[in-house]
Amino acid sequence: SAAQLAVAWVLHQSGITGAIIGPRNMNQFESLMPAVDVKLDEDDSKFCDELVMPGKHVTSYFNTSKWMP
Repeated sequence: SAAQLAVAWVLHQSGITGAIIGPRNMNQFESLMPAVDVKLDEDDSKFCDELVMPGKHVTSYFNTSKWMP
């Protein structure tokens, strides 16, 4: 699923040791667990980077302390 791909992508980023997922019920939690076993290869990573280029999407939605210009 798209949610599993998103969690797998997060887990494959260098320096990341865990993903914050926030399911609202046990079914949502259980549906995301297979993402732990997903192995992304270089082509998968390139595909994800084409969806949203690295460094191209920065939002100030939570910028309440004005740290971001």
